[in-house]
Amino acid sequence: MIVGMTGGIGSGKSTAAELFAKQGAPVIDADQIAHQLTGKASPATESIAKQLGEHWLDKHRALNRSYARQQIFTDPQLKARLEQILHPLILSRIQDWLAEQTFPYAIIVVPLLLEIPSFHALAQRSLLIDCPEALQIQRVAARSGLSTEEIQRIIASQMPAEDKRQLCSDIISNQGSVDTLRKAIETLHERYLLLGKA
Repeated sequence: MIVGMTGGIGSGKSTAAELFAKQGAPVIDADQIAHQLTGKASPATESIAKQLGEHWLDKHRALNRSYARQQIFTDPQLKARLEQILHPLILSRIQDWLAEQTFPYAIIVVPLLLEIPSFHALAQRSLLIDCPEALQIQRVAARSGLSTEEIQRIIASQMPAEDKRQLCSDIISNQGSVDTLRKAIETLHERYLLLGKA
């Protein structure tokens, strides 16, 4: 059984993914794949330079992340063009990885799971890691140094939390301690094991 995990920026997806992995579940993260794909002088970055311009790359010919972030959160067309280059590559990596898994269930962490049909179609269940917007802003500011306005712009560019809640089969409210999150994940892990073996 494939579980697609999603959630807004700062919701705690990475921590949740680590906790699932500690339970023995195989986990793959679309953002980490994107990071690997856009490293220096990769086929993906050369494709980005060709289609979007050399200024999208840094001196090592890796994706210039701060420039890219600025562009995609202010220009939806540029965001769509970058996604057209990266998403098929990410999808292919995830599909290859899924084909190798033998555990009763596997977790794919995809921030845009619900927005992109090709990723959503991979998952039999969808899990939302949810938390209030004020807490998202607080967490992201603490780890990234982005301004409140920048973080709010990122949140505004994502699917509204209420829509995500309606579309997901499972929801974890992550506004407490890591221990509270761990307990919620242990409960879901047992449930997913049963469903995956069924």
